[in-house]
Amino acid sequence: MSQAAFARRMTRRRWLALASGTAVLALGGACAPIATPSPTAPPAKPTAASPTQAPAAGKPVEAAKPAPAKAADHGADKPGPAQQAASPKRGGTLRVAQLSDVEPKRFHSITFVNYQIQYQVFDTLTRYDRDLKPQPELAESWTWSNDNRTLTFKLRQGVKFHTGRELDAEDVKFNLLRVKEERVASQMRPFANDIKDIQTPDRATVVLQFDEPRPAIFDMFESLAIADRETIGEAEEAQRWVGTGPFVWGQWTPGDRLTLTRNEAYWKPGLPYLDGITLQVVPDAPGALVNLEAGSVDLVVNPSEPDINRLQADSKFGVLVSEAGAQYYSFGANVTNAPLDNKKVRQAINFGIDRKRFVDAVLAGVGEPTSIPWPKHSPAYDPELANFYAFDLEKSRRLLEEAGFGASGVDVTLIANGGNRNLAKAAQIAQADLAKVNVRIKIEEQEPATFQQVFTGRQMQQMWANIFGFNNLYPTTLMVQAFPWRVAGNVSHFEHPDYARLVKAGQVATDSGEQKRIFRELTQLVLDESFMYPLSPQKNAWAHRATLNGADYVTFGMLSLRDAWLA
Repeated sequence: MSQAAFARRMTRRRWLALASGTAVLALGGACAPIATPSPTAPPAKPTAASPTQAPAAGKPVEAAKPAPAKAADHGADKPGPAQQAASPKRGGTLRVAQLSDVEPKRFHSITFVNYQIQYQVFDTLTRYDRDLKPQPELAESWTWSNDNRTLTFKLRQGVKFHTGRELDAEDVKFNLLRVKEERVASQMRPFANDIKDIQTPDRATVVLQFDEPRPAIFDMFESLAIADRETIGEAEEAQRWVGTGPFVWGQWTPGDRLTLTRNEAYWKPGLPYLDGITLQVVPDAPGALVNLEAGSVDLVVNPSEPDINRLQADSKFGVLVSEAGAQYYSFGANVTNAPLDNKKVRQAINFGIDRKRFVDAVLAGVGEPTSIPWPKHSPAYDPELANFYAFDLEKSRRLLEEAGFGASGVDVTLIANGGNRNLAKAAQIAQADLAKVNVRIKIEEQEPATFQQVFTGRQMQQMWANIFGFNNLYPTTLMVQAFPWRVAGNVSHFEHPDYARLVKAGQVATDSGEQKRIFRELTQLVLDESFMYPLSPQKNAWAHRATLNGADYVTFGMLSLRDAWLA
């Protein structure tokens, strides 16, 4: 169907580049309780600042608490009796189990193995609430200039690093400049490079200059760990992290465990409640759950979807499920090779994917079928378009006939990232259904390292199944940061002048009405072109004993424990 006609119709596993999900708790051997180890020591016209991402020009942002999590079918804890205690209790050490060790050298990267400790040791300038509105953290307030090209931060006074030294503007400047360095390999480098000048007129003020409006810049502030510039060498040598966060780096035994202790001088009065946190590396997923159920650990990272439902039904446990939408299951297609160079063939395949069956049968209901890449809190989310490609084999059949393949059908090879078996299962569902309309899919699984090499080398010949991220932030961040969605050099070899135009327009638009129009047109285009096939969010989750209260997650799906307490 034409673009115009289409528009009229619309009213190591998971740690590998966000490449897998339930593989984080892949099946393995030993299930013994955890023993205690011995530690070793184009430019937009100047307008008012975007109400979507930035405050009105000239008006400082007042300190505000992040909005509480919104309950969803699988998005809120199923509370046990201990979680209903009337008030927080101080003390206790939270024991956390995950399958891979931390990577301390990568504190300025978005690295899944560090998700459980990043926000415990470090603070950020701002933090998004559930509606993607930035809230004050180390930055107490900020203002945009009238042309939205200058952003001025006022820092919170009296905040101290774990060494006792007071945070100042030079620390913020240092961290921003470090992220610009190629050697650091931060995913946030493109955002840092948008900053053309950094001024620190006094200890509490940071002034950032841009060539164009950049409403997406708060995506970087959400994840930028503000590290102590005076001890940065220790962090780069994986000796310790020094931040301003609620917990202080204690002892790290590589491959075994990391301990964190309460920051007694934390800038938020009365927090944290916990005495400390112990992160224990465990060899396998079944063992982690055995330890949880035996009481040897308090929290387990990413249980499988069936285990989520099982534990939610048990009053002794709870499961915190992230609704941040930070990663999505997906298929993709190389649009330059036959038969996928024919858009109608790609659309036929899209209609032939039973996303609901995938969510119900494979994800045990922990997900939502969707045709678009945006989670519900995104300013680009459009409920009228979210299920445009609802399962419809008759539409698949008609599109194949229009493409000239009604009689012969087509043969397609799909490569699935073997780091997450759910991807192959999604492919098998599509394979079975599309065979009914003579689309013959051959599925091949590749081990994660090989898959990533072929994937990032843009050598996928036809279709693939993988995970993508960065879609839960400012909408155009997806097209800047996520490899399969990039405007230039994406895996699909997809190029379109309107794609580039809309992404550019979205990057600099500051008016909410203009943003909404751009994002809807962008969503229509990616649906019509069908070079990527979103299936469902892949939800981070934390299974925990019912004695744990107050744990939360941030927009990147990282764990936040500064308000956590044990009953």
